[in-house]
Amino acid sequence: TAAPTFGPFASRPDFARLIEAGSDRDVLRLCRRLLREDPADVAVREVAVRAEWNLERYEDVLRTTRRLIADNPSEPGYRFLEALALRALGRWSASIDAARRGLRECSDARFSARYAQLIDELDHAQLTAIEKLRKRDARVAGLVDRDPTQAGRSLGFELSWFEASDADLGRVVPTSPTGGI
Repeated sequence: TAAPTFGPFASRPDFARLIEAGSDRDVLRLCRRLLREDPADVAVREVAVRAEWNLERYEDVLRTTRRLIADNPSEPGYRFLEALALRALGRWSASIDAARRGLRECSDARFSARYAQLIDELDHAQLTAIEKLRKRDARVAGLVDRDPTQAGRSLGFELSWFEASDADLGRVVPTSPTGGI
């Protein structure tokens, strides 16, 4: 397939060649060189973050994404990528916070639905992890039985219903704070 002829690709055939070859390391190396020449080039930064993601360099994805958010806070995809990177790093609480913030700030209905779906996925993954911990550790089971919210937080989790209202989430949340745990 031919590489796009827009954005950073239009005047840089080397990008197109590298992306077609599937060499994320080379693309990232080129992006870093170009960003040293022009640190404000958002298009190059977007290509760089894609390569970082493909290389599973999630701390780098987080840094690059936060720079993109600073440059253009109204772009809903940047906050979404921040939440995904935080999830990949296992930083559940921060991931939920980023997704909540993205949902609050988002005026694009498509992205709002994606944020709500991501929040649901984060809740499900965390509930699964908490349930596994609960089954393996009687102390955790006792904590969860006494106060699921506090237990979740003490374990580093942040579920969507901990502090968000139904209206903030744009959906119905479980009536039981443990979601069946």
